[in-house]
Amino acid sequence: MFKAFWIAAMMVACLSANSAHAQTSPQQAALQSPYVAKARDCLRQLATEGRNAGFETDWDGGDILVRDPANKSKLGELLSNMFACLDAAFQRKKEMVDRPTDRPTPGTKSWIWYAAVDNLFVWCASDGDSTPEDVGRMGGRGPKQDWYAIAFQCSIGEKILGWYLP
Repeated sequence: MFKAFWIAAMMVACLSANSAHAQTSPQQAALQSPYVAKARDCLRQLATEGRNAGFETDWDGGDILVRDPANKSKLGELLSNMFACLDAAFQRKKEMVDRPTDRPTPGTKSWIWYAAVDNLFVWCASDGDSTPEDVGRMGGRGPKQDWYAIAFQCSIGEKILGWYLP
């Protein structure tokens, strides 16, 4: 009888461990959400359109930069397509935010799209407040500071851009 008790206890422990292991963490739930797949598709679309247009295109994970020294109108078309893609991916949950003074580049505006998944946000943000009608220049220092550019960052976190809570 004593041996049967320990066998039953071991089986319950194993089943409990498997059940706990099978639970999805918030990060896994966010990664498996349709928002991540749709945001990745939007980034892929922008990278493809940028390369096809002959623009300098740098895509690494959730960050993308597409720039050109002269073709502001074509970049505006790409930006319009990206806005439409993100609007569809996040059911048009879009707003403009200002970076606070305690953050790098305070006062910089960003468009953001987001969805909440298990107490985390899946989000994408523009780097700047360019619109399809008015694509901004890179700025900063260096030989390409006057180039027209569009940039986006997509990620998952407890806050959007590391500091914003809607």
